[in-house]
Amino acid sequence: MILNGKVIPNAIGKYRLGLDFGLTNCIAAGTAILRRRIIENVLKDKKVSIAKQLQLTSNEAVKQAVLAGLGYSIMPLIGLKNALQSGDVKIMPVDGLPVTTNWHLIWLKNKKFGAAQTAFLNYLKEEKDTILHDKFQWFEQF
Repeated sequence: MILNGKVIPNAIGKYRLGLDFGLTNCIAAGTAILRRRIIENVLKDKKVSIAKQLQLTSNEAVKQAVLAGLGYSIMPLIGLKNALQSGDVKIMPVDGLPVTTNWHLIWLKNKKFGAAQTAFLNYLKEEKDTILHDKFQWFEQF
């Protein structure tokens, strides 16, 4: 997008050219509050204001909106695997990105697990490294 005479790369997607109205389109979904804060902080640091926002209910909807040319987004890499590998979107380098988060399995402190839940947790503990390698090694190419 062209903003105040400068080409601003999208967080994902190809460079988009627009008119210099000072408007950017921001798309958010999923963990919308967190994503919105991240987007706002990154753009604030870059002194870019968001004049229009579109909030959608899923990462897939956000990706499709970006692919349709409606704007840009900061998204989790996991939802972009096929679009990245096919070349439909491109990650643009932006200072302050990527944002790394840690996710954890949580449950009620006094929860009593049945056999299936216990087996699942044991499987995750034992196979964590294999799962990460087999299912998520593609992350490293991006």
